[in-house]
Amino acid sequence: MRKSWLYAPQSHTLEDLRHDFSELARIFCTGLYGEFQPEDLPVPEKRTGVSRFFRILQTLGFVVPLAVMGFFLLNPTVNPDLDRSLVWIFFISWLMIGIDRYLNLGILDPILNFAKGL
Repeated sequence: MRKSWLYAPQSHTLEDLRHDFSELARIFCTGLYGEFQPEDLPVPEKRTGVSRFFRILQTLGFVVPLAVMGFFLLNPTVNPDLDRSLVWIFFISWLMIGIDRYLNLGILDPILNFAKGL
């Protein structure tokens, strides 16, 4: 919330911004970067119910397509007209994207941005 005050200041945030900038200027001018006492900032409340629900949805959105593709790969007689190599490529791609997103690696972001630009 406080970050938005920099690019969208309002009349009631002016004093807080002045105070924050004066504190930062004092730290910058004195060079005592690690020796100041930060104010006690309120810790945002965690909304476990809502975030847990979305985490379950994300997990299902990752696992269900993998399970369906894995089923088609393991049982080629279900749909013999389906190209197994294409399903295999989608399976590996979905797995790589899921691992990259889960671990927050950011490895595939440049590749996905390039693909979006095509």
